[in-house]
Amino acid sequence: MRHQVSWAGKMKNRYILLIIALVSLLSGRMMGQGGFHCLETWEHKFLLAERIGDSVVTPDGELLSSFFKLGPVLISRQRLNRRICCRGQGPDELENLYAYCLHPEGLAFVELPHRIKIFRRENTGYGWKRTIGLEKSRFLSFISSAVYSDHKWFLAGYFLENFPMKPLYKEVFLKIYDERGKFIKGLIRNTSRKVHQHTLMDYYVVDGNKNILFLTENRLHVTVISKGTLEIQARLNLETPSCYRPMPEDFYSAKQYRNLYVEMERDMDRWKTAYSRIIFAAYDHDRLVLQIRVFPPAKKKFMALLFNGYTFRPEGRILTNDRLMGVRGGKYYFYANGDPYYEEEADRCRIRICRLEK
Repeated sequence: MRHQVSWAGKMKNRYILLIIALVSLLSGRMMGQGGFHCLETWEHKFLLAERIGDSVVTPDGELLSSFFKLGPVLISRQRLNRRICCRGQGPDELENLYAYCLHPEGLAFVELPHRIKIFRRENTGYGWKRTIGLEKSRFLSFISSAVYSDHKWFLAGYFLENFPMKPLYKEVFLKIYDERGKFIKGLIRNTSRKVHQHTLMDYYVVDGNKNILFLTENRLHVTVISKGTLEIQARLNLETPSCYRPMPEDFYSAKQYRNLYVEMERDMDRWKTAYSRIIFAAYDHDRLVLQIRVFPPAKKKFMALLFNGYTFRPEGRILTNDRLMGVRGGKYYFYANGDPYYEEEADRCRIRICRLEK
């Protein structure tokens, strides 16, 4: 009898171990251990110590990215071109750079909240073609991300629609203009009575085929907007991984600084690295692709999150130490070893082009 109990116990233990092994295997696939296969690496003898901003992959397969203080940089296998457009007030210069996106004529740079410049392809770079004036607002406007789609401009950011009183802030986070710059409507509204610094947050607008997708850096949440009706179709919370560290609600609360440049920069570093936040958003192959910073128990710095572009159910979670910069045609463009401003080991310009392993 004792022998039978022992044998049954061993079989039970084997089943438990088998189940654990299967769960571990599935978890490993879900977490994406080795989920990206590197196809090629671009290396350039150029040292960087600036934070990565907007990034987009051009139809020619080149990577356009902005680095703080450097402006837009065009990176390909052969070269690194810093002369896309210089800072200035001339027709072919940029006074400021809020955001940029692909355009049927080339690239569109949002120079000011009321002005967009179109650059078209010329030899190894881009040259100014024309300027589009957007209908001006009297109130504070801060643009973080842009998309041109269906003959319309979709601009995500922080926009006020009143002069604050008592205080009372009437906010809108997505503005839509026609192709000539005439204002159509604002979406995703909020009324706040708290003083904050939400102009420092990153906002994302993504072209999702028949829909426009809106996200903010501090929440795994997507707002789905119909391109046809320009109405909100859904507001969805995305599934959160266990290594996600949420930002507190008052994370960007306003404060007074004695030394604005030193203390503000210290806060910016903490805001951008101490918690999980969305640092990249794109849409490719009917899939929403995000990248976030992650924390223990994860053993990597970042996680790529893949969601079905229609149901927004998770389709993969892939851990990596590389910073995602662009996705196009099933190819994922990474800056090796992270963001050069925050990770010391990422000071060399190395771009890894990868595909998802089947």
